Amino acid sequence: ADGSLFEGVIVKKDAVELLGSTTKQLGKTLGVMNFGGNCAEGRWKMLETTHPFATMITASDLPVGGWNRTHHQIWKDNKTHSQHVTKEKARLSSLNILKEGAEAGKGLGVVLDEVLEGRRAYWKLMRKEIKRTKIM
Repeated sequence: ADGSLFEGVIVKKDAVELLGSTTKQLGKTLGVMNFGGNCAEGRWKMLETTHPFATMITASDLPVGGWNRTHHQIWKDNKTHSQHVTKEKARLSSLNILKEGAEAGKGLGVVLDEVLEGRRAYWKLMRKEIKRTKIM
């Protein structure tokens, strides 16, 4: 979380160069960069490095945890329910909401509000799943 992108595949120096040349070519900053995923990217160093390249940056401080073999077995044992949760997760994903909002011609602020609501709905669903499956 130092400004590198894609789990360090693009190192900080190259990320700055890539984002700089991209925004220069576009003639403007990116509308939004989302660091609210599962990789703990919403850190100060990440924001410090990438803020010049986006109008808005979203980040999350939610403890999202991870996935292990026990969790996999629980989901595998209940495949139908798992498929439903997977579809809901895809529907509520930030990328899906951003895509649908852009396709509908919605403003960035409206779409980001929808992303936030999608995250809230996702975590509400996952809290139920955690309790139901006794993962934690």
